[in-house]
Amino acid sequence: MTGAPSPTVPHYDPTDPAVQADPYPLYRTLRETDPVHWNPPGFWFLTRHADVHTLLRDPRLGADNGGGNGGGDGGANRGGTASDGGGEAHTERMAGGDTPSMILMDPPGHTRLRALVNKVFTPRSIAYLHERIERITDRLLDDWGTGEGDFVADFAYPLPLAVICEMLGVPEADRDDVRDWSEDMAHLVDPVVTPETVARGLRGRRRIVAYFRDLVAERRRAPGEDILSGLIRAETEGDRLSSDELLSTAALLVVAGHETTANMIANGMLALLRHPDQLELLRSSGPDLVPPAVEEMLRYDGPAQAVGRRALTDLDLHGVRVPRGARLVLSLGAANRDPERFPDPDRFDIARRDNRHLALSGGAHFCVGAPLARMEATVAFTALLRRHPHLRLAAEPRWRERTGLRGLRELRVRL
Repeated sequence: MTGAPSPTVPHYDPTDPAVQADPYPLYRTLRETDPVHWNPPGFWFLTRHADVHTLLRDPRLGADNGGGNGGGDGGANRGGTASDGGGEAHTERMAGGDTPSMILMDPPGHTRLRALVNKVFTPRSIAYLHERIERITDRLLDDWGTGEGDFVADFAYPLPLAVICEMLGVPEADRDDVRDWSEDMAHLVDPVVTPETVARGLRGRRRIVAYFRDLVAERRRAPGEDILSGLIRAETEGDRLSSDELLSTAALLVVAGHETTANMIANGMLALLRHPDQLELLRSSGPDLVPPAVEEMLRYDGPAQAVGRRALTDLDLHGVRVPRGARLVLSLGAANRDPERFPDPDRFDIARRDNRHLALSGGAHFCVGAPLARMEATVAFTALLRRHPHLRLAAEPRWRERTGLRGLRELRVRL
């Protein structure tokens, strides 16, 4: 079976403004009619929860690091390279003069780096941050005036930026630069890239790496209590992070700790504003309902819509032959709206039970900062409900032009 879709099945174009604004109708169509969807010019797009859940943990798939050429025929066998300018730009994501990001690595390299990073991201170290996150949240809300504002620029973006910068020991004077570089570098985690977005991402990554090279040197001379100092000290069975690994990990933590959490908070706020019955339920129920509400925000409109993988061997998926070397894009967003897993999946229900979503990925690459992101969102929404219980949507939101991370460029609210 070739897996060729019906001519009536639309292709997934993550650059389409309509898809960026609301990808879920297209996800539904593909999930129902073509769950292993060939997307020219070069990747398989999977949308069912059972498939995505399984493949995130399948050792026959590797991190999408630019390796492989889909069988050597440029996609004639439906296994070709990505929509990334002939494949060179995609492979270049591994370049830049330093060690590749942990998310682009497979075992045993990934396993080793993850173990060292986990030495720093312990439950105790995350719990220690709770009071600091509350302090940052209150300071940001103190700066809000009355009337109308941009929830993204005024709150959703500066909160996780301040948290991750404090954790890494980045001085306040440098944070605007780090924010800009992080936004550029985030393009490198998109599963669908172009030469332009890769060039922008590499430029941001090099600037972040250069910045942290100086900061690491300073922390080696005078260690502190920040995560950067912890990563320098981290050791497992006599093994330590090399200098390049340390810089690559710091750069990744900036993006993961800033971009995705900002999107998570902004997307969640929009979901509440568009569902006033759920916002009222959250107001009236108190803080105990905030953690399950955060989980529903993640499921309903998560900050990461897809992850890329590479087939390490020939695969058979629902009778479709996926050749060794082919790229697969696993749609977390589509999986989280699958009615086979979530009853009435398009309903935003903050009291939803059995909400084991895939918004934070799964398997070996499950988000290392998940406990921190959940804590930040819980603190943020608890404070927002206490101090601004009557927020209202003031204008239609504007979405960022992204293909993997999903987030708002602007969300005007009336305070």
